[in-house]
Amino acid sequence: HDAAFLGAMRLEAREREWEDTDALLGLMQSEAAAEAEGAILFYHLGELQRALSARQLVQPPLSAVIQLLQDASYEASRSHIELKAVKTSASIAEIVDCIEHACPTIALQDE
Repeated sequence: HDAAFLGAMRLEAREREWEDTDALLGLMQSEAAAEAEGAILFYHLGELQRALSARQLVQPPLSAVIQLLQDASYEASRSHIELKAVKTSASIAEIVDCIEHACPTIALQDE
């Protein structure tokens, strides 16, 4: 994806008041910017939750995961293809470490 081209498309969508298209292009623009800086790995939240559960951690909201990764100097963005996924330069182990470091451990309840 070309972030500049997506930005131009987004301006056009705003002028035409295409709110849904503007939102999608915004996701694509954010993802393109992250990809340009090395975010080539894609993780669905289910995969992340399994890795976190193995360490007795609870998954924060996706927006918080992305912010934690960015604060730790990783590239990260929502995926425009799958809204319950993150595109990042961090490995799954690095994501889990980042969440564990930033959030207090919350033990999962036994079923």
